[in-house]
Amino acid sequence: MKKLSDNQVGDRLHAALEKIGTCEGKTIRGNTALAAARQTLSLLKQDLLIAAERNSDRVSIMMNQTGCPAFEDLEKRPQRW
Repeated sequence: MKKLSDNQVGDRLHAALEKIGTCEGKTIRGNTALAAARQTLSLLKQDLLIAAERNSDRVSIMMNQTGCPAFEDLEKRPQRW
């Protein structure tokens, strides 16, 4: 499986956000899930751009990045922000 560039990741986040659209769920549960998905995807997309501008590997919306394989040695890296 090929690895995606930051631009490709951003494009996929944007596509997912467009796919969800602005429709509402029939139930409170469905509506809540859609609202949370829109908010999360939007924040991830924005934070990816911010991290790229700062030349940082940290995406600040992610609370526990040490669980991600790419961040296993994160604490050992010098902070760029």
